[in-house]
Amino acid sequence: MAWALVALGAAVQLWLGSAVGLGDDEALYWVWSRHPGRLTVDHPPLVAWLIAGGRLLLGDGSLAVRAPFVGLGVVTSGVLGAWTRSATGSAEAGSVAMLVVAVAPLFAIGHVFAAPDMPLWCATAVVGFALDRALFADRTAAWAVAGLAVGFGLWAKLTMALVPVSVLGFMLLTPKLRRRLGTPGPWVAAGLALAVWSPWLVQQHGSGWPTLRFHLVERHGEAPGLAGLAAMAGGQLGYVSPLLAVLLLVSLVRHPGWSLRSHGLPAALAIPPIAFFTMSGVWTHALPHWSGGGWLAAVVPGTLVLLARPRVGRWAVGLAASLSVIVHVQAWVPVLPLGPADPTHDLHGWRALGSVLGRLASSADAQGCLPALRGTRYQTASQAAHALGWAGPEVHPLARPLGHDVGTIRDPPERCGDTLVVASDRFPLHGAECPVSAEVPVVRGAAVVRTLRIHRCPVGWID
Repeated sequence: MAWALVALGAAVQLWLGSAVGLGDDEALYWVWSRHPGRLTVDHPPLVAWLIAGGRLLLGDGSLAVRAPFVGLGVVTSGVLGAWTRSATGSAEAGSVAMLVVAVAPLFAIGHVFAAPDMPLWCATAVVGFALDRALFADRTAAWAVAGLAVGFGLWAKLTMALVPVSVLGFMLLTPKLRRRLGTPGPWVAAGLALAVWSPWLVQQHGSGWPTLRFHLVERHGEAPGLAGLAAMAGGQLGYVSPLLAVLLLVSLVRHPGWSLRSHGLPAALAIPPIAFFTMSGVWTHALPHWSGGGWLAAVVPGTLVLLARPRVGRWAVGLAASLSVIVHVQAWVPVLPLGPADPTHDLHGWRALGSVLGRLASSADAQGCLPALRGTRYQTASQAAHALGWAGPEVHPLARPLGHDVGTIRDPPERCGDTLVVASDRFPLHGAECPVSAEVPVVRGAAVVRTLRIHRCPVGWID
């Protein structure tokens, strides 16, 4: 039944992923996949490689972008279920773990979209299962699997570095496990992780470590303070589902059923990222899904709480499933009147804009002068580029917000003729006398929720 639910969820995710356009970061990663070897200052390139692979297999639509991440969600569910079954000795607990990943909004919605977090979550589940077998079942080969998974995760997102640090701390603080640091297994794992990750390190070293500079120094603006802390705490409760999140946190506390295997190792992988990213809201602009790997590990002991309190567990899982269904439906048809702030609006209207923009560019090209295509920000530029298709011209941003498109999008070639600038209500064109050549209203339900615009700016115009 658990596998049937996972398969049903994946089918829904694939359908929704093909039915709606790309979000802004997804579109940026798609642009990156056109130049997958290019260095960026934000994330390592695994997300771009996965999208490039999806396109080779499935063509040029939004399904090709998202299908690899839906597939990773299925793998994550299966591995987490196997880890939970191994750690708790309960097949029922393993099935409940798969159920939680299938219905919790953070994972059910997260695996619809393309982002570095999904391969990170998958790698975290593999590391947890491998370490369970290595530490508690004396499976020496599992150390190698754990090391390879850490290296894979570091190619997805640098926050994977919290995992080996947390495991090392857990082993040092646990007398029963500390002596294992004198055996070859942990060092084989560390060596394999470093070997897998080393090409990225070499590339970064040759470029002056731009990614580390960005994440450690350059991306941080004014400290949000307590408001940021509250936003991160509340955001995680909403993403996981409030009652389910509380039960998962309770499961991390020592109780009569506590053991190193069923609670200690999962807590070591869960508490550091949840605590660190919650507190990071104080000093930087943080997002609730950053701690997703920690919540995934918390599901392992959380299954025992859900099974021990079946009535509360049913309410927790039911509420999580209801929230996921609402968000899935909202992305397709607006059932909740959220107004202009509804983030799902941004998934719509870009295909129609791509048709209009393509006709304007083709008309100018037919006259012997191809216009420069621009977007007001990386968001509009990337979504317009995807709407034009893989074989279409690139669209370059006017403004380059720090960390997103440096090195990802080439400087535009010299063009003659006008400059066509894509703007939206969210990112309008300011401070320029550029008439609107076309408007594309975004209609959802019976209302126009946003308007996408194409401005025609004069020859040689620069913001």
